[in-house]
Amino acid sequence: MFLLAGLLGMMMVGATAFIAFDDLPDTGEDPEEDSGSGDDIASWGNLLDEIFDEHTGSGTDLPEEVDSEEVPGTDLSGDDLTGDDLSGDNLFDPSADDLSQDIADDTRAEDASGEVPAGMSDELQAALARLTADIATSAETITAGTPGDDLLEGGLGNDQLGGYSGDDTLVGGVGADALLGMRGSDALLGQAGNDSLGGGSGDDLLFGGSGEDTLLGMMGDDQLSGGAGDDLLHGGDGGDHLQGGSGDDAASGGMGADRLEGGLGADTLFGASGDDWISGLVSSLRDGSDLDEGDYLNGGSGEDTILAGASDTVTGGEGDDRIILGDWIASDEAAAQILDFAPGEDLLVISYADDGPEPEISFEVTGEVTRVFADGTCVATLSGADAISVEDIALLPQSEALTFAA
Repeated sequence: MFLLAGLLGMMMVGATAFIAFDDLPDTGEDPEEDSGSGDDIASWGNLLDEIFDEHTGSGTDLPEEVDSEEVPGTDLSGDDLTGDDLSGDNLFDPSADDLSQDIADDTRAEDASGEVPAGMSDELQAALARLTADIATSAETITAGTPGDDLLEGGLGNDQLGGYSGDDTLVGGVGADALLGMRGSDALLGQAGNDSLGGGSGDDLLFGGSGEDTLLGMMGDDQLSGGAGDDLLHGGDGGDHLQGGSGDDAASGGMGADRLEGGLGADTLFGASGDDWISGLVSSLRDGSDLDEGDYLNGGSGEDTILAGASDTVTGGEGDDRIILGDWIASDEAAAQILDFAPGEDLLVISYADDGPEPEISFEVTGEVTRVFADGTCVATLSGADAISVEDIALLPQSEALTFAA
C-alpha cells in the first residue's frame, strides 16, 4: 500500500489532476457552465493553481479554469489505511527524501508512514478513491527497488512496484497495477489492466498498454503513451511528449513546451502553460489524412501550434497561436470549430498539396460567425471573432507546413 499511497501523494503535489464527477445536474444552460449525461469535454488546470474536472451529463462541455484557492481543503491523514494484508498509520509523504518500509516474506507492507498534504477538495478525494479502488483493495505484490538500476516485474494480480533510486524498469503485467519510478530516468510498462504510472524525477518513459490507464510524468522531459483504452495523461514539469493512442483520451502537457497527439478516438488535449504543439490528426501532415473526428484541442497559455483535424473543436487560449488546417477536411460538415480566434494575433494556416495550386480563400460572415472556405469547401468556422482578413491567413504547401508546425 505504501507505493500506491506515494503515487497518490505525488498526484496531488505539482501535478494536474484528472477528476471525474458523476451524477451532476444538467441545467440546460451554456455548455461552458453545464454538464449532464453524454459526451463531455473537461475543464483543466494545475492542482496548485487550477482544478481539472470532467463532468458527465447531456450536452457538450467546454474547458474552463478553476482557481484552486476557491476549493476547500480536506485533511486525508489518519489511522484508516487498512486491508486484509495491509496496514499503515498515514499516507506516504511525497516530499520526503527517502521511502522507508519493512517488507515481510509474504510481501506485506508492515510499516508505512507519511501524509498527503492538506488542501484537497472532497470531490478530488472521492475521484482519486474511485480511480484506485481496485488497486487499493486487491494488491498482490508490493516490491521496492534499490539505489541501483532495477528490473521489477509484477505478476497476474494487482501489483505495486517502486523503483526508488537508479534508472529502473518496472513491468506491471496483468492486473490493475501501480508503478512509481521515483528517482532516475525510468521505464514503466503497465501492460494489461487499468494501471496507474508515475515517473517521478528524471526523464521517464511511461507506457500504459491496454486498459484505462493514468500516466503522470511528474518531473523531467517525459514520454507518455496511453496505448489502447480511455487514458488520462499528464506531463508535469519539463518538455513532455504525450500520445493518447486508441480510445477517448484526455491529456494535459503541464509546464514546459509539450507535444500532444491524441491518436484514434475523441480526445481532449490541453497544452497548459508553455509553447505547445498539439495535434488532433491521427497521423502527421505527411499523408494528408485524418482518420478520426471530434477531438477537443486547447492550447492554454503560450504561443501554441495546433493541427486541427476534421470536426475538431479548437481553443487557442492565451498567446499568439497558429492553427493549421488542410485538405483532410473534405466537407463542410467536417469543418473545424475555432472558438477564440483573435485576428491580428492568431494565424490561420491552410495547407495544400505540394504539387497543387494554392486554394482560393473566401469568407462568409453571419452575425458573429465567420466561415472560412478553401476552394469552396468550408474548412473552419470561427465563433465570436472580429472581422478576419487575408492577413490573418497563410497558405503553405504541405512540405513547408510540416516545418512550420514542427
